[in-house]
Amino acid sequence: MACGDTTAEWVGSGGSVWSRVLDAGTASELSFTLVLAPEILGVRAAVTVVVAESGAGTWTHDYDLRWSATLAGVWEFHFEVNAQLCANGKVTSASGGATDGQNVVHSVTLTRTA
Repeated sequence: MACGDTTAEWVGSGGSVWSRVLDAGTASELSFTLVLAPEILGVRAAVTVVVAESGAGTWTHDYDLRWSATLAGVWEFHFEVNAQLCANGKVTSASGGATDGQNVVHSVTLTRTA
């Protein structure tokens, strides 16, 4: 098995928290926090927190990790990332892309904080 192949490596029984950067190193760089809750009664909740705003959505994992985040009438993102590093049975960093509500693709990097 490769790093990031299992859901437990991404979320685990207690959920996971990530620090995320959108468009790193550019003038439009934006930091977020991502909270992935463990699956409860078939619901896989994902919350993306921006300063003074947050977007709710859901996550899924099969060959990679995908989640959505929407704040009604303000913004919408659909993310897809692949594992980059694993340690102690957990994905610790990942990278990929995010498509916003205007179909613009942004780069994304993730670092696990909890």
